[in-house]
Amino acid sequence: MINTSPGGSENQEARFDRSRVVPGLAMIAQSLWRRADVAHLNTNFGFALYRTCAIAEVLRLRGIPTVIHLHGGDFETHFKRRPRAIRWVIANLLRHSMIVTMTRATEAFVRDSLDHPRVVYVPNFTKLERFEPGLRASGPEHRLRVLFVGWVMRGKGIFELLEAIAELPGAHLDIVGPFVPAGDEHPQAEIEERLADPRLAGRVALHGPKPHERLADFYRDADVFALPSHREGFPLVLIEAMAAELPVVVTPVGAMGDLVREARCGTIVPPNDVSSLTDALRDLATHPERRAEMARRGRAYAHSSLSVEAVVPKLDTIWRSAISDWRGRRGRAVG
Repeated sequence: MINTSPGGSENQEARFDRSRVVPGLAMIAQSLWRRADVAHLNTNFGFALYRTCAIAEVLRLRGIPTVIHLHGGDFETHFKRRPRAIRWVIANLLRHSMIVTMTRATEAFVRDSLDHPRVVYVPNFTKLERFEPGLRASGPEHRLRVLFVGWVMRGKGIFELLEAIAELPGAHLDIVGPFVPAGDEHPQAEIEERLADPRLAGRVALHGPKPHERLADFYRDADVFALPSHREGFPLVLIEAMAAELPVVVTPVGAMGDLVREARCGTIVPPNDVSSLTDALRDLATHPERRAEMARRGRAYAHSSLSVEAVVPKLDTIWRSAISDWRGRRGRAVG
């Protein structure tokens, strides 16, 4: 497997990262030297996508079938922003590979608009064993505990979430993750300024980044998970929250809307909409039985559809299909 993405945020286009050139070339050389049966290329958009298409073409010319795995959520918007000539080149290079998408919208766009015959949606997945539900309190005196996990930046909807909490007396917000500046914006300074609001006094905790093994504790202590992002791919934190038996409040961006609708495990609100976000959290605060039912459905869905055991066999089928299809096309070309 070759990761050609520099690992940027879903809210930022992947750009050239010199530090990844040598490791990337080493992985490609290893694939060529060992004559891999199939190459699985993970990529974001922007420069990473161009690089991935070039790598896939090199591998194809060396007789190695390729699977390009499109991470990120809004491939259609990214693609349509490119010049016509670039769009033509990308579309034609992609046609030589089997395409895996993380959202159904991207699957439909690649299949229908790019006329690609070999594209399949596969959900994200993670190990779920450590994410067990906690013993959650309820009752008239219980104060809702809301959890946010992720990069702390404007594009994740963190400021709308702070405003929603300010409108919900008694609710508490735990923010777990690193502050991520974007351009001239410095979210840490702005968030600390917002916390001077008397309505938020003592009700917001900034925990900073935590090791992955510590996240389970935060999920167990929460009542609701909120991720009101402006843009998104298929966030692992959403899967983790579902596995930990938390109801979720998300926006319909990337894969989140489809996932929450299919699992019936939470509430979907428009991006940048403080009023709807506040109403959704208030509704869950006042209906503990609804929280519990959503949470149970989410956990069941995560284990049946988003676990390693559920998804890896699908990838294995895709790899075998890519090899079989490649051999079939080569056979027809020779014949």
